Order: sequence, then C-alpha cells, then structure tokens
Amino acid sequence: MTKQGKVNVGVIGVGWFGEFHARLYKQLQGANLVGVCDADFQRAKVVAERLGTRAYADSEELLAEQSLEAVSICTSDQHHLEPVLQACQARKHILVEKPLALSLTDCDQMIAASKAAGVHLMVAHILRFSQRYVEARKLIQSGEIGQVRHFYGRRNNPRRAARRLGSRCGYHTIVFHNAVHDIDIMNWFADSEVVEAYAIAQSGEMEKEGFYMSDCVLSMLKFQNGAAAVMENCWIYPDTYPTLVDAVTEVTGTHGKIVLDFRNQGAISYTNKGVGYFENSYWPEIYGLVSGDLHQELEHFLHCITEDLPVPVTGEDGRKAVAAANAIVASLSSGKPEPVK
Repeated sequence: MTKQGKVNVGVIGVGWFGEFHARLYKQLQGANLVGVCDADFQRAKVVAERLGTRAYADSEELLAEQSLEAVSICTSDQHHLEPVLQACQARKHILVEKPLALSLTDCDQMIAASKAAGVHLMVAHILRFSQRYVEARKLIQSGEIGQVRHFYGRRNNPRRAARRLGSRCGYHTIVFHNAVHDIDIMNWFADSEVVEAYAIAQSGEMEKEGFYMSDCVLSMLKFQNGAAAVMENCWIYPDTYPTLVDAVTEVTGTHGKIVLDFRNQGAISYTNKGVGYFENSYWPEIYGLVSGDLHQELEHFLHCITEDLPVPVTGEDGRKAVAAANAIVASLSSGKPEPVK
C-alpha cells in the first residue's frame, strides 16, 4: 500500500464497463490507479491516456508490477478464469465482474486458488450495493414481512442490449448475463439458495438478425428453505423502449410484501425523440465523477482490503448464482425440472 494509504489497483479488460471501473479507481480517495490492460492494446492505450495512467500490453505484464495490490477483472463473461488464476498466482486481491464464470469447474478453481493465495475474491454483483435492495433485505431480516414465500423477478432489455452482448455465454447468454443478477438477490433475500429450476425459452427474433441466441427465458425456481420464484428475462423489446433496463423485484412474505420497481425511477423526459426514463442509480455521472451503486461496490472492495475484512459478496456467493443458471440451462435442454448441482 502506498504511503498515502491508497490501494494500488489495476483493471484487466477496459471495454465499455471496465472503463467505468478504471475511472472510479482514478477518482476514489482510497485508490491509486496503477494501470490498465486489454486484449485490444490500442483500446488500453486510449483509456490509459484519458485517465493519465499506464497501458500494459497484457494481464501478465500488469500483474508483474510489484507495487500492484489489487485488480478489477472486467473481461467478457466467458474469459474470467485465466486472469483470476493469474492474479491469485501474483497474490493480488480480486474484484471480478459477474457472473463469476460459466461453469462450476471454473468457479471452484477460482475459489480454491484465492484461498490458497490468501487473497480477497469478491464478485461484482452490483445490486447488493443498491440502497433500495439493501433496505429491502433489512426489512426482510427484521421480520417485517414475515417468512419469505415467493419472489417475482424481471430484468428485460431492448434489442440493442442483446446485440451488444451477442452469444458470449452461449445460446442462452441472457441467463448468465441478466438472470444471475436476480438469482443472487433472491438467494440473498431468502438467506437460502436455489435447489431446483424449471425453464422454457422462446427464440427466433434475434436469430433473424443474425445473432445465435434465445430471445427470452421464463424460469421457476425452488429454494432450499421452501421459498419459490418466478423469473422473467427478455431482450427483444423495441429499441425505442424508454429505458435500457426494465427491472422489477417483488418479495411476498407471510405478513407483507416488498416491491422494487426500476422500470420508471421518477425521472422522465418528453421530447421530439420520444419518452425517456433517464434516472440511473447504477453508475450516474455527477459533475464528471462516477457515482451510484458501482461507486459503493468499488469503495467496499477497497475498504475490505485496507481493513482486512471479509468481502460482502464471496466467490461462494457467485458460485451459487452460476449453479442456478446452469440448472436453468439444463432444464431448457431436458424440458423438465433440474436440480442445482
């Protein structure tokens, strides 16, 4: 750690979202951005120049930097394993974007490697750092709504989101990229985990556009403690839909109900271009600085490093979400309920 008490940190993978991580580390008081790297070195150089830091040719070169203490890994969803294992070998603390991986084998390797190296491994499930989700969990834990019986989770997008992601996680990319958000939140709210999944999918619209991926997946989940959930994930909304993320989470208990509605967050514009919902709680920019839930997430990661505290979202938490996602995909293939392994 630097003399100023800052954590020396780097970012592996500085695409659209990785750049947000790098920008935050540049502005956070507890961080010193050592450098960035990307499979596209020209992209790394562009981001580095914008932020006044160094571009490294690859992850191995960045991780060999002796002063480096921690990294954010923001590579594509299917490419987390190698940089995580490299970071463990270099004994650097790790914040890895969700999903932790696409397979349980990869998850287990990462978790084992981090424990062997004695480094923090935190999974970036950003909803855990949203004030509304945090307050909802407090209400649930206090017994305010009684015993949780069932959930409804919805996370839908316009087609432009599907086009940007493509089939990086396979035919059912939407399960690993979108559904894991709500799986993790439901696990967290229920203080339990999914043990069985049944799902059906619809396809055809994205295939017409040349993208080999499903359009939507509807899932039913059973939790270890007896709770149940219905989950809806779709990304064939028209591009004119007024918000990028149409998300709703409902929690029904024996004595009450909680509704978290992120479809229309209260900020609406009406122009010649149409209606738009422009509130952004995830990573809003205020006077040129990145704020919101992502800010809280990275700040907590740094705090856990400096104070040597357990991370709020562990590798095991990330694994549980991936396990349920795999059961959903297995059910889509078999046409019957599948156990979570």
